[in-house]
Amino acid sequence: MSRARSGYGSNRGSLNPIQITKYIKKVADQYVNNSTAFVNDTELKITFPNRASVYDIELIAFASGDNAANIKSTWVVGGGTTQITYRNCIGATAASSFAVYDTQMQNRADNLNAVIDYGTDGTYITCIREKFIVSTTSSLSTLQWKWAQNSAVASNTTVYAFSYILAQEIRLFS
Repeated sequence: MSRARSGYGSNRGSLNPIQITKYIKKVADQYVNNSTAFVNDTELKITFPNRASVYDIELIAFASGDNAANIKSTWVVGGGTTQITYRNCIGATAASSFAVYDTQMQNRADNLNAVIDYGTDGTYITCIREKFIVSTTSSLSTLQWKWAQNSAVASNTTVYAFSYILAQEIRLFS
């Protein structure tokens, strides 16, 4: 008589080893100058496959700009996409005038369409991390990251190449 070890020989608790991960890398810098109007990021957007599924989304954005400008962020959620969890937002706080490497950090939860502001200091590159889970339907489902200066300043606020989005298809267990 053989005994199955935990996780082997049955479907109970087992995971499908095949996961689909989409990596979207920004290949060119993009800047905004003297404007608080949101712009669509030219590359940090997702069009999901036409099927119902669930995705774990992570944005890492590298940005810099004048310490008076800072940067603000939001998402446009297209038809067929539904937010399942709050958006976890981590980055330098915009309330500080210190260097981004030695400043207060924020760790905030909010909806995808909320405006979140992050700090820039005029010298160093700041890192913005946003993470959340969405579900999609079989119709066209999209996500678009948008950003702008938090305060209009006549200098560039830049989101750099090498910023990226990871979208990993996952399964929810009830």
